[in-house]
Amino acid sequence: MLQTLTDKFIPGQDATVIQEWNSYKQHVLVGAFKDKTQAEIMQLLASEKDEWAEIYPNLCLLFSVGLVIPVSSVNCERDFSTMNRVKTDLRNRLKGEHLAADSS
Repeated sequence: MLQTLTDKFIPGQDATVIQEWNSYKQHVLVGAFKDKTQAEIMQLLASEKDEWAEIYPNLCLLFSVGLVIPVSSVNCERDFSTMNRVKTDLRNRLKGEHLAADSS
């Protein structure tokens, strides 16, 4: 996923991102972020731009992007399921006023 985000949002910076990633892993391993979850660390690095942007400028950007990417498409799928329950093949040919009359 790191490579995909790098290719999309920071093209041409592969070596720099890998170097930052290796340094970041060392911070995590020595305990700088020992009591925090991965999501908490990402939020910390994305929010405290001043301090961490100097050490991990590219990772801060990628973590900011990673925090807003939806984990799943459940909401979208749920909406389509609801639409398919309401608008069946037979109702597909009905006009709006007939659908409103059927639902009441």
